[in-house]
Amino acid sequence: MSGSITLFDTAEGDLDEIAWRIREVSAIMPQLVMEIIRIINDPRSLAIELQVAVERDPSLAARLLRTANSAAYGLRRRVGTVRDAISYLGYNEVKNLAITASLADVFKTDATVGCYSRKGLWRHLVSVAAASRFVASRCGIRRFEEAYMAGLLHDFGLILMDQFLHKVFNDIVRAVASGRPLCECERQRLGFDHTQLGERVACHWNLPASTMAAIRYHHRADACESDSRPIAQAVEIADFLCSAKQRSAVGIGRVDSPSGSTFAALSIDRQGYTVLWDDLDRELVKADVLMALE
Repeated sequence: MSGSITLFDTAEGDLDEIAWRIREVSAIMPQLVMEIIRIINDPRSLAIELQVAVERDPSLAARLLRTANSAAYGLRRRVGTVRDAISYLGYNEVKNLAITASLADVFKTDATVGCYSRKGLWRHLVSVAAASRFVASRCGIRRFEEAYMAGLLHDFGLILMDQFLHKVFNDIVRAVASGRPLCECERQRLGFDHTQLGERVACHWNLPASTMAAIRYHHRADACESDSRPIAQAVEIADFLCSAKQRSAVGIGRVDSPSGSTFAALSIDRQGYTVLWDDLDRELVKADVLMALE
């Protein structure tokens, strides 16, 4: 976030009003990225359409190539063109990289308050993205590749609060540092929490249903009643694991454990959890490589 645009210095304004005003000025998700998402979600689209869209932004194309050639992917031959990157990585991975690159620009300017830092939130988002896809894949979730985007955007509401409700957000972070749950502090101060704000602002972007479900239900996936519940459950578990590994959203590694029914729904028993915990470290190393690419 290159600075903050404080729309509300106080808690005045209901959720609908605040979400509407944020949508009016928000450029967090560039139009080009929305076009890339549209192309990939359209089963009739062609690879050349995606190539042309990426090449419209030279910086995005360059970052895509750097990422494809990074140690995180370990391709056997060097990728030299956007066309080759699409061919090697596939549509969904190009979409994930495009969104990651766009969000990275939002976090170029760091800011801290107490235990919170924007760079720490960015590390959390990329980590949960990688962890969500990892958990979803291990648990045999159909269309598990959607979990990356769901994990990357799950705390979208926190990004919005930091950028557009900055002074109020700072107060919330200070309250969290005293040991109170994040969502409880948000609801007391604002009347809603970051899951509700994130969903309300993102709803007009035509994001995948699984991403919207993760934004809204990543702290209580059992409440999700749509077909996207398994992805939301994978994101909730990934959020918990990453926070326990000191990659938390607001600098405090305490996130409530998902319910037993959430673990059971994904067939994760005590032994399976231990394996996930141990194996996740390798995925987080890859996330760190992606985060370091400028």
